[in-house]
Amino acid sequence: MKSATKILFSIILATGLVGSSSTSSLGAGDPTSLTLPQTPAMSGPVAAGASAAGGFGPTNAAPSNLLKGSIGITEDQALNAALLAGPRAAWMRSQLGVSKAAIKQAWVLPNPALEFDNGYAEFSYRVGIAIPLEPPWKVFLRVNAAKENVGVTQLQLEQSLWNLRADTRRAYTELVIAEEAVVMMRDLAHLTRVLADAAAKKFSVGDVAKLDSFKAELAYQQADIEASQAERRVIQAREQLNIIMGRGEASDLAIPKYSMFTTSDSVHMELLPDLSKPMPPLAQYIESGINDRLETKIIRQEIVATKAGRKLAKGNIVPTGQMAFGYDRQVNALPEPNYNRLYLMGSFPIPVFDRQQGEIARLNATLTQLNMELSSQQNIIRGQIALAYRKVLNARENIRKYQASVLSQSDKVASLGRLSYKLGQTDITSALNAQQSNIQVRNQYLNEVLNYQLAFTELEQATGRMLQ
Repeated sequence: MKSATKILFSIILATGLVGSSSTSSLGAGDPTSLTLPQTPAMSGPVAAGASAAGGFGPTNAAPSNLLKGSIGITEDQALNAALLAGPRAAWMRSQLGVSKAAIKQAWVLPNPALEFDNGYAEFSYRVGIAIPLEPPWKVFLRVNAAKENVGVTQLQLEQSLWNLRADTRRAYTELVIAEEAVVMMRDLAHLTRVLADAAAKKFSVGDVAKLDSFKAELAYQQADIEASQAERRVIQAREQLNIIMGRGEASDLAIPKYSMFTTSDSVHMELLPDLSKPMPPLAQYIESGINDRLETKIIRQEIVATKAGRKLAKGNIVPTGQMAFGYDRQVNALPEPNYNRLYLMGSFPIPVFDRQQGEIARLNATLTQLNMELSSQQNIIRGQIALAYRKVLNARENIRKYQASVLSQSDKVASLGRLSYKLGQTDITSALNAQQSNIQVRNQYLNEVLNYQLAFTELEQATGRMLQ
């Protein structure tokens, strides 16, 4: 799994966007350890528009080898399928080729012109070729501006893939939580069934009223409805993950079984935070986000591209001239002889009125706007990171409390409630209330785990880095 992730990360982005192989599964990265790898400039297969041999060929179906696993599809394999073979990623990568076409166009020189002049009245005939004389620096300035614009497109591609990674991770998390909820709800429905059977047995021997049996049966039916609803949620989550990976929505999809209600140290709960480690300070995340967020990198690259465009505009102040040469035949009346000559003439506009004032002014204003946008984006990033950071902290603390006491106490209360009812020490209402409370507590705990994972993904998106 780790080697597959390493291949994915090195091939797709070569930028650290999807992370390194050390973050191998859902939630294995934890914000308590902020390891931030360096991000080299995009190069390699992504920049070159790699072929299918590099995993970049367009396809509508995820390769089977990306989805093979003895314990089900891991998060890494889901990311591989979505980012390498998914139709969304293929469309994103196709935009790079469109942008690169501008570099080819930048090398194009003006076309020559075929000119002729038949002066029938004067018996003068001329045919020749007019060649534009473009200053050589214009070509290089055009190519440089085109390359800088391609750099903007490359960063936008990285941003799109980074967002797709987050969407895939959210879909995978939703499926994991949904499947865990099904197991939990079916277990609780079974316990409610046991309680209903006990009530029916007590009624058959005359120990309790028929009402107790009705209450217990109603509680079981409610639990069964909630379990069925959880099963439909699994189907919905599985369909969404299949679609993101480019597979048919009805395709078989299995994932590893997680145990979120097991707090033993011997069981690595990849969906849960490592509560033994404190989170780094908020300032560390903010510094990382301001430096690494693709939004700021895109704006900085747009500034570079705009400066290159301004250089091109200044280079275009000198107009493109023209030189013509050819054959000139002059037919004269006798006794004057006919003349056959070669001609050479040129035309060179003088930049008196048009000195690219408007274009240069527009680009200067664009630079001012981009610098302000960069400052604004950095302010937005600070707010997003601070909000996501607090969400992660809150979810961690809630999970800590649930694991420390709430889950175990809820189980004990529900178990004692059932036992007390069987022994005749309490009525059915107390036992059912304890059971319903246990269901509510466990649902709230799963929601907190989901909230933690969503907040964790949000924090990654806000900082622009995989958090290990």
